[in-house]
Amino acid sequence: MDNLAPEVREECQHFINVVFAFLAYKNDGSVDAERIYRSMNLLSEDDRALLIEQPATRVMKIIHALMANQRFIDTMLSCLCGDAIEESDGVDDLMSPDMLTNADGAKGPSKRSMLDKLRLVVRKAPFCSVPQEIPDSEIKPTDDPAILARNMTWVRTTLRQFVRDWSDDGALEREQTFKPLLESLKLHVPIRDSNSPPRVLCPGCGLGRLPYEVMQLGYTSQGNEMSFFMLIGSYFATNYFDTKDAFKIYPYCLSTSNRVKHDDQLYVCLVPDVTPVEHGKRRDFSMCTGEFTEVYNTVEEQFDAILTCFFLDTAKNAIAYIRTCAKALRRGGLWANIGPLLYHYADFSHKSVELSWEELRAIIAKWFTLVREEWREANYTCNQRSMMRTQYKCIYFEAIRNDVEPCRNSLLALTGRIIKPNSTADMIFHTARVNTKCYEFGAYPPFYRKYQARSRWLSRSVPGYITTPSFTSGASRFKALYAQRWKYTRVTLLKDTPHVGKQGEVAIVNRNYAFNYLVPFGFARYTTRAELIGISLKKDFKEALVNVRKASAMDLKTRLGKDTVLQFNIPAKEKGSNTLISPLLPIHIIDKMREMKLLLAVDMLREQDVEILSEDGIISTFGVHKVLLKADPEITVEIAADVKEQPVDTSFIKDVLL
Repeated sequence: MDNLAPEVREECQHFINVVFAFLAYKNDGSVDAERIYRSMNLLSEDDRALLIEQPATRVMKIIHALMANQRFIDTMLSCLCGDAIEESDGVDDLMSPDMLTNADGAKGPSKRSMLDKLRLVVRKAPFCSVPQEIPDSEIKPTDDPAILARNMTWVRTTLRQFVRDWSDDGALEREQTFKPLLESLKLHVPIRDSNSPPRVLCPGCGLGRLPYEVMQLGYTSQGNEMSFFMLIGSYFATNYFDTKDAFKIYPYCLSTSNRVKHDDQLYVCLVPDVTPVEHGKRRDFSMCTGEFTEVYNTVEEQFDAILTCFFLDTAKNAIAYIRTCAKALRRGGLWANIGPLLYHYADFSHKSVELSWEELRAIIAKWFTLVREEWREANYTCNQRSMMRTQYKCIYFEAIRNDVEPCRNSLLALTGRIIKPNSTADMIFHTARVNTKCYEFGAYPPFYRKYQARSRWLSRSVPGYITTPSFTSGASRFKALYAQRWKYTRVTLLKDTPHVGKQGEVAIVNRNYAFNYLVPFGFARYTTRAELIGISLKKDFKEALVNVRKASAMDLKTRLGKDTVLQFNIPAKEKGSNTLISPLLPIHIIDKMREMKLLLAVDMLREQDVEILSEDGIISTFGVHKVLLKADPEITVEIAADVKEQPVDTSFIKDVLL
């Protein structure tokens, strides 16, 4: 990345970190699932007997929910890059031997690694794609644990945002916030000519539902968003949601607190509740990526209305937001806003100014005439089944643009740039400078139907993103206490090496030994930090699954007991013969156990885990046969299959002959 500007490099790295967080969702969540399992397993047997559900069963349901969410995320990322990021069409068999035998990743199925998926997505993403000048070896996530943790939290927030914006469960929250904005729009900016409808801007629109609703009313609608998490989600929702209730997600599967009912944690949410792809093809509906004041600073009187929802408090300097709205609106245009003043940057090491509503009202009145002002209560991404909900007291106002010219010469110190008049070329920026892209929604069919995407991108000559800070200080993080650790390094062995390890293993060795012998002579290579992160997450995930499977196997063994007999009634091959008309296979054993409610949906017993103790591994004769269930490598259960002859009803033959 040496030939790229530092700002572009930081922007690309931020995008890489975001995509990696999406890809690592399941692995990150499985660590929490294992924590839940271990904590519940600390209960005594008497306490566990009082539970509605045993720990193993509960945690397996959580893991299944994590897998479903990851499949949804993988579909979203596949649509983003126009290529499947996972080769298999079905659910990964995470309990198969080739997934479990080696926790460090040396052995496993021949599928793309997480880093391969990461590189595929960031190379082909339609916005902020990583330039070809950056080699694949440099496309890797950060090793900063604070950034990793924050991004993982944002992934879970994005899933809840899908509930708010694109499901029936979010209808109440949309009613609280979107309805007054849309009613105000229809009142103050009516559509007089359907061939040339008013232009409406929705900055900070998240996953794009508000601009979609504006478009549904017949207006020309444009959304604006700067968060990569929201941009990826909105791109997926508005371009590929063509079937109602097409996806199942579990947005609260890791939320263990404030539950009323036992199964509230595993509530299934169906998305989408509408099909924006079908509706968006007929109207002007677009999205502009980038920070609001950067993108629209030079746009003057281009919009008839601006609708903002939970937006004002996302600014470091709310005055810049107000001034930009005043510039972008025509005289007599509408600005309708609803939201609290929970300033997002107040608790971080940013230069942030938190103004009261009294102060903001006076500033807004400089360029707008407030025609309506009231307080409204609203929720935001709340779990409607939870015992705890955050309710905001929001300021709602309707303001009409007056004739006062916005200030053109201003020093916006909080955004780190000097803005001069006349043209975009006169601007001096000290933040990321990336070309903003504006794209139209609903212009091409969905990827998961295997059609070829036909996106139409319109480059704009305005500046783009402001790089998200890392919230870390520039001071050295290391103290003398940890100086000894730098005598050692991690290497990945390329050959079996005596006293070090086997091929494919990651070993900790003396730095000089690695530098002077192992690496130059081809015995090993240095292990990258990205590989270490992936190995750690994958190892934790597999260990969690192994532990949960063992507990599930013990629960199955207790449930079956020692005298379980499966009853089968099957016709004979010929009259008087001891041979079955068709043999019984392991899959029939599985089906019978499910029919008898002996095998639950969360049990991890597979067909290959069932061994029929006969010479050919099948049951072809009547009688009692032994069956061995390998529920876990260390736990087996022996049951019996009692196969009896079922007489064939031949009465219908007589009826036909008569």
